[in-house]
Amino acid sequence: MGILAAFVLPHPPIVLPEIGHGEEMKIQSTTDGFMEIATMIAELKPSTIVIVSPHAVMLRNSFYVCDTPRQHGDFSHFIAPEVRFEVETDLTFVKRLMQNCDLVERLDLDAGILDHGVMVPLYFIRKQWPDAKLV
Repeated sequence: MGILAAFVLPHPPIVLPEIGHGEEMKIQSTTDGFMEIATMIAELKPSTIVIVSPHAVMLRNSFYVCDTPRQHGDFSHFIAPEVRFEVETDLTFVKRLMQNCDLVERLDLDAGILDHGVMVPLYFIRKQWPDAKLV
């Protein structure tokens, strides 16, 4: 199946109540937007969600893609280690992407660790649609 939809989202950690401790109320419209998009994603029921983060590894002439079976992360850097994620990677999608696109490469890095640019949107998406794999 092809691309079902695309969304551009901000990723301020303060939008999470566990981090904002009430300050997230100042950006309620951002929270509402996240919830609306998460609901739209749940209605689409995608098997795979691709998230591009501005905090991911940046390469001059290509995109980095994680090819570990599982990815994980938490908000320890934002004093909320209890907010954590462990998600399955769609390795079939990653393999096909790497075979068919010269602009994608894997690196021997500390792969599989999610950054907050991925985890903030994922926080809302997973509440509505926990079944999708991740790339």
